[in-house]
Amino acid sequence: MTVVVHSAGRMLQASPSSNTIPLVIERTFDVCPELLFDAWLNPETLGLWLFRTLEGKLLTVEVDPRVGGAFRVAEQRGGAVADRIGHYVEIDRPRRLAFWLCLVSEAAATLVTLDFDAIPGRSRLRLTHYIDAQWAGGLEHTREAWTRILAGLAATVISERDFFISRVFDAPRELVFKAWTDPLCVAQWGGRRGFTNSACEIDLQPGGHYRLVMRSPDGVDCPLKGRFKEILQPERLVMSLDCSEYPKAWHDTVFPHRDDDPNPAGVMMQTVRCEKLDEKTRLSVRVRFASTLICAAMQHAGLHQGWSASLDRLGVLLARLQSTC
Repeated sequence: MTVVVHSAGRMLQASPSSNTIPLVIERTFDVCPELLFDAWLNPETLGLWLFRTLEGKLLTVEVDPRVGGAFRVAEQRGGAVADRIGHYVEIDRPRRLAFWLCLVSEAAATLVTLDFDAIPGRSRLRLTHYIDAQWAGGLEHTREAWTRILAGLAATVISERDFFISRVFDAPRELVFKAWTDPLCVAQWGGRRGFTNSACEIDLQPGGHYRLVMRSPDGVDCPLKGRFKEILQPERLVMSLDCSEYPKAWHDTVFPHRDDDPNPAGVMMQTVRCEKLDEKTRLSVRVRFASTLICAAMQHAGLHQGWSASLDRLGVLLARLQSTC
């Protein structure tokens, strides 16, 4: 199908122009095609991952999700502004999306197509960016940029087996990141209200282990452990979560039909993002479970209340740390 869209006196169509080189990148995602497709059209989350950089400040996110409409993402990068706009020429949910992409300051645009395929329990995205042949020398740079963008998308898109919570703190993100990675800090806020932490060990490196022993008001220890998968200071942490050492009574309560499974919650994966908002920080936490049933069981057991209490304690700690700086 070819769709022709008129934009600023130009005719744009959903097929590549001549003399272009197709740059193809494929990635799988742990969500259904519908959720993945919608992530490209949602203005509330698009600015979290599309064309974002570590030190940039988001200025504008606008989305008009229709054929003939456009999206715009602008970011302050030092003394310059990276302002990109995309004109939609094909929207076929949840199979295909196509747009012509350019900098607002430039007239030249290149076609980007996204093809979404369903695979069991997941989705496969095939991104094709048709680069003008005169820019062939920049293909690898463009590939690296899209690879980073898709990694950001994977960390942002939320599935039915995800738990998500977010909070804005009146503290710089370097301090928020430290509060997540310094064992002396984590020991002061990790866990539910009324819990204390009798031990906290952190080996902050990819592949490094951590262990936090939370003690309930009645003296029962709940050890939480895991391993760091990704560390990008001061923006992002990815780590596994393992509560297999929790007391038997907790497992029996949350998973009453677990039979002899010693760890019915499985190994979870947690992604922590610290987004700079001037002098404040938006903290986002996503925990991905092995199944929607496990996610539902954990939420029924008070997952949201526990995290809310922990973030309340984190806020108190951050305020105290800033007052002593």
